Amino acid sequence: MSLDLTVTFDGHRVRMVGTAERPEWVAKDVCFVLDIHNSRRALRDMVPEPEKGVRIAYTPGGPQEYATVTEAGLYRLVARSRKASAQRFQSWLFGEVLPSIRKHGVYPPPLAILPATREQQIATALLLAQEVISEKEATIARQDARLAIVEPKAEVFDACMSSEDLLTVAQVANILARPGRPLGEGRLFRFLRAQRILQGDNRPYQEHVEAGRFIVRETPVDIGNGRTKIHVQPLVTQRGVDYIRRRLDAADGQGSLLPARAQADPKRVLPAPEQLQRGAGH
Repeated sequence: MSLDLTVTFDGHRVRMVGTAERPEWVAKDVCFVLDIHNSRRALRDMVPEPEKGVRIAYTPGGPQEYATVTEAGLYRLVARSRKASAQRFQSWLFGEVLPSIRKHGVYPPPLAILPATREQQIATALLLAQEVISEKEATIARQDARLAIVEPKAEVFDACMSSEDLLTVAQVANILARPGRPLGEGRLFRFLRAQRILQGDNRPYQEHVEAGRFIVRETPVDIGNGRTKIHVQPLVTQRGVDYIRRRLDAADGQGSLLPARAQADPKRVLPAPEQLQRGAGH
């Protein structure tokens, strides 16, 4: 039996394809549920070739490819997830979803498969309705909790975006370059990705956004034939400049020639070269 359905876990969609005997899951959906930020990297580093695949979906915008994982690949992703609900997600898929699909062809089980008597049918229907209501209430509570977190961050974001202190990575590379450490834009991008500060698409990891080190600017770009792609540009705050400086110095194994906040304040007077030389001799 061929599969092409979407199930929902904690308010997040999880698409399933393949067959009931050999199901596959859309890797991007699984990684989102498991809080794995970069699904491409996860597939490359964690899942061997026999345990993943590629499917084609036909959409109004034309055919689109998406990566999938088999049961074995899914187990690997769950094992690497740090999210508390990862095991519950696995138990739900293999304890509820797949048995229902293999037995009835759908999930959740159809209401037609109910006890024979009218009283039992009503009781079961009421239980199912209560489960749906409880799930809706839990979803609303989670959304309210997220809004309570996101709204203050949105105010901070607006304040930062209106600030003149945001810098491009190229400008930061210019500021932090020094003799013995040439630092162009490309080299700094590679360093930030290697240090797991930026992801493969140059989007900062969420912890650095929340720490106020980066702002993300997303710009739609026309690539022809009525299609667009999103250009991601990380912008660095003054706090981010200081953080990158310290990470570079740690990688170099030596202290910076600049004071901690000198980069952020152009009025600061740097030590004269002879002072630096005397300091290096001690």
